Amino acid sequence: MPVDGHVQWTAPAASGPTNLNGSNHMTWYASEVFARCNDALLSAVRNDPLLAAHAYLIDAPVEYTLHDEPGVFAPPEGGLLVIRPVCDPDTDCAEWHSSEVLSWHALAGQAHTPVLAPESLGGHVDSDLRDELPPDDFFRYLKELSIAHKADLVYFYCYMWGGDTEIEYASFFGRREEVSFVVKSGVLSQVARNDPNNALRVVELDLLSDALSYLGAPLASPFCILHTRSFPWESFRLRVPAL
Repeated sequence: MPVDGHVQWTAPAASGPTNLNGSNHMTWYASEVFARCNDALLSAVRNDPLLAAHAYLIDAPVEYTLHDEPGVFAPPEGGLLVIRPVCDPDTDCAEWHSSEVLSWHALAGQAHTPVLAPESLGGHVDSDLRDELPPDDFFRYLKELSIAHKADLVYFYCYMWGGDTEIEYASFFGRREEVSFVVKSGVLSQVARNDPNNALRVVELDLLSDALSYLGAPLASPFCILHTRSFPWESFRLRVPAL
């Protein structure tokens, strides 16, 4: 991912695209839930104080400039719902974020809900990596949320250092149920992937691009404006009607 350039944000009009033009240094950590929004999911998130406090809705194109070239992030119809940052409050990921994080320990599904865990990737996921990722109860919660509201969701985790990707992982829910981990990063990375049929394989793709494409928001390149440090998240905070 590019780590230099110019991304500065100007307030959007009531409708139409948002324009960004300023610093595009990339985030060190991304730990978030992406969802293709629908009315049922939106209502559920708005009515859950934990989720609503960390929810953002991108429902119009976001235009930006990268190395003097124009670009645009186009959300899916209905918008891209993002819940972030979600992590263990006692980790470096939480410390790095200046805002309060949503603890993944607060979101636990039912113990009987079957879930595809990171361990299903076999030797690609060792104990140290497993400690970086959410507990199975959190993945059960996301699966139940996806089923209850007929929504496609992706949990995405990435840690970068000096512009290089050190860890990149994703769990898919909805029409696709998969777990994916980048074993060798690059423009097209080597990605270990498994599904409920235990079809463990290594594929070549950009994991974030693949995740967002699944949700109807394909990227034009591996660069993602949402993962720049200057992205104006507060301007996309989900509005919750007053009681």
